[in-house]
Amino acid sequence: MTGIKGCPLAGLRLNPKNLMRIIPTQGINMNITVNRKPHTFDGAEISLVSVLESCAIPTKGIAVALNNHVVRKSDWQTTMLHDGDSITVIQAVCGG
Repeated sequence: MTGIKGCPLAGLRLNPKNLMRIIPTQGINMNITVNRKPHTFDGAEISLVSVLESCAIPTKGIAVALNNHVVRKSDWQTTMLHDGDSITVIQAVCGG
């Protein structure tokens, strides 16, 4: 795939896998499930930590699974979510 003549990307060879990096994401919505509740976010991807913040979920004392796989807290900032992903948040509780 090549760019269009007169376009700033003219003559550039584009890899289809990287197209989402240059296509504006305005108007694109993602549906992500957080603890079995559907949420909609703007854009083609969003970080895990941004979703937690948007849902007002405190980040202390919790574990997070993305599509049934635990994500280390050190990876929350760099873990990008996509349409259809499912997050499960588990909070530690004391007592008995």
